[in-house]
Amino acid sequence: MQPALYVIYGCLRVASWVKSRRDNIYERSSNYFFKTLADETLKDNNFSIFKESSPIDYKNFFSIKDTLSKKLISIKVLKLIGQRNVVTRNLIDLQQDRPDRHFPNQKISGSISVLHRKRNQSDIYFLTDSFWIDCYGNIDKIDQIWFTGQFGENRAGDMLPIDYAK
Repeated sequence: MQPALYVIYGCLRVASWVKSRRDNIYERSSNYFFKTLADETLKDNNFSIFKESSPIDYKNFFSIKDTLSKKLISIKVLKLIGQRNVVTRNLIDLQQDRPDRHFPNQKISGSISVLHRKRNQSDIYFLTDSFWIDCYGNIDKIDQIWFTGQFGENRAGDMLPIDYAK
């Protein structure tokens, strides 16, 4: 039996296949998406954002404000008119399109579809107008951001340490 290759991760010695598996799980996680959003590197990391099947620029949907250790993300309300994205401050248009069957009695600030590497799709529903992201991609309002698709299907067995970074 040949010895496994080991990689130093922090102060732990981890088998290279474990590190590879963790990196793969991390790339499919919502933490990775939010980290790349906060770093404004979505395109570099093969993420595409869609609203009602139309691609949008994340800067038209999110307002990102930098602080010392975290980033404040605010949701802008979009209404699609033809192929143009128009920012509107009127929530009435958004309320008419919202999926009430999933979120009764709750105000949805916005929703987007995320496509990673043109194959892993997720929908994100924001029940808050703003939230904070730390340097690892962790969000502060986990109970007010809902996921379906790839992000929603992640299992408890795939959980990584809260300070995991690729």
